[in-house]
Amino acid sequence: MNIMVKNIRLIDPFLDQVGDILIEDGKITQVGIDLESRYEMIDGTNCICMPSFVDLHAHFRDPLSTCKEDILSGSLGAVKGGYTFINLMYDSDDSWDINKTLDYVYSKNKEIGLIDVHQSIFIGRHLDENTLEIINTISDKVKNVVVERSMNLSNTKLLEVMRKCKNDNLLLIVQAEDRNLPSGMSSMGEVLETSRCGILALETGCRTHFTHVSSKDALIVIKGLKEKTNKITCDITPHHLISTETEYPVNPPLKAEEDIKMFLRGIIDGTIDSIATDHAPQKKNDMLNGLTGAVGIELAFRLCFTYLCREQGLSLNVISKLMSFNPSNIIGIKHGLLRTGYNGNLTIIDPLNESAILESEFASKCSNTPFIGYKTIGKVIKTIKNGHVIFDLC
Repeated sequence: MNIMVKNIRLIDPFLDQVGDILIEDGKITQVGIDLESRYEMIDGTNCICMPSFVDLHAHFRDPLSTCKEDILSGSLGAVKGGYTFINLMYDSDDSWDINKTLDYVYSKNKEIGLIDVHQSIFIGRHLDENTLEIINTISDKVKNVVVERSMNLSNTKLLEVMRKCKNDNLLLIVQAEDRNLPSGMSSMGEVLETSRCGILALETGCRTHFTHVSSKDALIVIKGLKEKTNKITCDITPHHLISTETEYPVNPPLKAEEDIKMFLRGIIDGTIDSIATDHAPQKKNDMLNGLTGAVGIELAFRLCFTYLCREQGLSLNVISKLMSFNPSNIIGIKHGLLRTGYNGNLTIIDPLNESAILESEFASKCSNTPFIGYKTIGKVIKTIKNGHVIFDLC
């Protein structure tokens, strides 16, 4: 597909200028000022163009709980939020063979054809699992392994996993938590597991990514680890970064204002590498019965632009780095820059749009979020993938 976007503010981590961008045969071929083109044109006056977003952590609940979400509804939410690449968590029944799940997800996503996905696998779900056997059975379609519950892996088993991941060039994504501790000690569990997993990562040289960091003390541990290696990264969710609704049921729990201040410093000094949504749809009855989670894939940019840019004064370059360039590098895809040769995957934003988050507006099958009624500035109005407009608010 061929398309020209003209007179738009072009933003990536290293670019901020008003100009034009040309996509031919799905690739960016020109970026400049007063470009000429015979193709379809989008007038970008007063709007912003960024590389589309990449999410390192989302649940589409397919095939396990499609009443909450599936690949179609998740994809519709993703493009509405400006995303074209999603790293999916493993939401399959234990009775399904892993490679059967992989084939199902990739086949269904290809049929829908809106976004690109990577399907992760989980380890650490059960104490008695044969972790190495799980990794050995996966196809070469899998590029990262998620430790669902780090406390279920002993030091010996975790060392084996990390050595295997290093040898096979797999990224290890760690949910650092210890659910064996008493209620109310999630921060302590996160600190202990972040420290343990981080020390073993230093020992093995395994590329290790800590997902949904949720406490200031865990972030301090990660900052220290990153001073010793460039193979450790981390992400934070918009709800942990912004919300202090500590009673809202998400896992890990939301924290207090002092943690949020530390998270902002972590964004500024680069300790936090990425914004990941941990998009986790839940029905209302499930939430009332003790399940946790928050949808986020449609809201992430609106929330981050409002909080980080409008309220805290950070640049759009930082947003682009956190939501596109850095997660692309972490997961190993060529994306995140408005440069010739890159895929024509763009997000177009109206920075002046003022709106409240409404329960009725979600493309997702669920609307569980602490941000209902929250007023935002800025909204995705178009998402383009390989030169095709796949979402248009108008």
